[in-house]
Amino acid sequence: MKKILYLLTKSNYGGAQKYTFELASYAHDLNHSVVVAAGGTGEKDSNPGLLAEKLTNEHIRFVYIRNFMRDVSLWSDVKAFFEIAALIRSEKPDVIHLSSSKAASLGALAGKLLRIKKIIYTVHGLPHAESWRPAWQRHLIRLMTRATIKLSDVIITINSEDTKVAKSMTKHPGK
Repeated sequence: MKKILYLLTKSNYGGAQKYTFELASYAHDLNHSVVVAAGGTGEKDSNPGLLAEKLTNEHIRFVYIRNFMRDVSLWSDVKAFFEIAALIRSEKPDVIHLSSSKAASLGALAGKLLRIKKIIYTVHGLPHAESWRPAWQRHLIRLMTRATIKLSDVIITINSEDTKVAKSMTKHPGK
């Protein structure tokens, strides 16, 4: 039996959340110890969303990461990192499965620092290409994405474009 921590930024019920719910339910049915952790529905101080309700109905533990929100906020992101690290220390998972960019970057870093055996990152779209973001944010997000990919043991992509970008980010300069 493995202890699996699923981590994502928001707990509304969209693509990444549905994917996580299905994976967590399946793992739970296989008698693995499963915990899903996420923030609210995206805004600062938002309440947990439909994902939390659905998990609770399936008797799967949900942990609310109070400082997770969709937008970049240095102070909230640092506080979320420490919430995640504390959760990892208390849960001692064998595997961390990350979905969504912010959860992935903070979770991969915390997981590596705390010596988690297996870190899996499912890419649900790479946000550095979101043209509505300022250039400095896209650059920062690209650097964080590269670091997340390098810190993760397994990368799962859901489309061929993300596969190409993820592969290019794992190449060493000059090779």
